Amino acid sequence: MWREPLSGNMPSERARREEGAVALITVLVLMAVALAIVTGMNLLAISESSTTSLQVQSNRTFHGADACVEEALYRLTKNTAFTGGQVRAGGVFCDVGVVDLGLGQRQVTACATDGTTGCTVQGRLKRRIEAVAQITTITISGRPIQTISLTSWKELTQ
Repeated sequence: MWREPLSGNMPSERARREEGAVALITVLVLMAVALAIVTGMNLLAISESSTTSLQVQSNRTFHGADACVEEALYRLTKNTAFTGGQVRAGGVFCDVGVVDLGLGQRQVTACATDGTTGCTVQGRLKRRIEAVAQITTITISGRPIQTISLTSWKELTQ
């Protein structure tokens, strides 16, 4: 049997609407806070990804410059008149310069970039390495052989 509820026990229509509005506002505020947290985490992840990508690119360029110095030193063992030029080693393009310091010493400078152009382009990621090597000629079985001893190696700052 259905009975009509007593009006004293039931909240008024207005009170129910106010409770619903408070609940709705609370849910909206919580959703806004959650959205702000998720957005912040996404921005942080994107920033970390960019930083990691730049670090990987910088390391690749550094190792490319190092490989170009090694390539130049190898070319000097084959031809002591080698003066440099554009070299590709380790998947990186480098501008290599070789200076004769006298008494068999050569200074090799390699500048690697993160692209396919040389170090003269402004705004590119660049790494420079300078090495000084001593070239000595030894004779084995009547044949002259060029040997190279590295006397210094350093990364140059921009």
